[in-house]
Amino acid sequence: MVGIFLLTFVTVTLVSWFALRIWSKSGVKIDKRLQQHAVGYSQPLAVEESGEPIVVSIRSTPPRPPKEPKPNHPISRLLARKQHKRRQEAFLKQIVDALTLMCSSLRAGYSFIQAMETVAKEMPAPLGEEFGQAVHEMSLGVTVEESLTAMVERMELEDLELLVTAVLVQRQVGGNLAEVLEKIAHTIRERIRIQGEIRTLTAQGRISGWVVGLLPLGLALMISTVNPAYMSLLVTRPIGWVLLGLGLVSQLIGIMIIRKIIQIEV
Repeated sequence: MVGIFLLTFVTVTLVSWFALRIWSKSGVKIDKRLQQHAVGYSQPLAVEESGEPIVVSIRSTPPRPPKEPKPNHPISRLLARKQHKRRQEAFLKQIVDALTLMCSSLRAGYSFIQAMETVAKEMPAPLGEEFGQAVHEMSLGVTVEESLTAMVERMELEDLELLVTAVLVQRQVGGNLAEVLEKIAHTIRERIRIQGEIRTLTAQGRISGWVVGLLPLGLALMISTVNPAYMSLLVTRPIGWVLLGLGLVSQLIGIMIIRKIIQIEV
């Protein structure tokens, strides 16, 4: 009985801490995004002699559609974040092949937009979908810079930001775009390889984090099963609650320190 109560207490504490951490970062900034998309428009309405409103002026290029508002519920935000993380990983696995295909298209005489359209048709989702959306925006009159920047904002990947930055710089200063994309593909390929090696070398640290997190809980459950009276002091006296709280805080600090050590940026 004491073991079940202890397990429930630790679980509720961890879930509450994690939910409060997510909730503190929540908050949809819809008004701010609406103001950003409203910039660039002049007075949109005028009145004819008949009293009917008409549009008198809009900005020269069509606006990008606003981003979908993020869910307010912490669980929904967590699920959306995991889905976005999986989409980023799938995109990163395809970006080297996409750059190789773009280099071949450019050397064959295609323009940059035609090369992007080829990638959108040949590559599967999610990379094909993102490039296809960028090409669609360009066909509607959105500039290349705006469409590529929007794709970077949607995916939030450093490798994609590196690619877009190189493309935008090349469009301003000139040069061989196929050669630039080939070097970027080589850089991204080496970066992915190094990240795999780092993940292999830090496997022991990740296992240590799991041991630090689960060993105290498993030990408490085992002792509460063998000798419930021994563990009952932690849940029946105030000093026991204090010790449990201190131990839980120390355990969380240790896990965060281990995660910080094994996270190496390339």
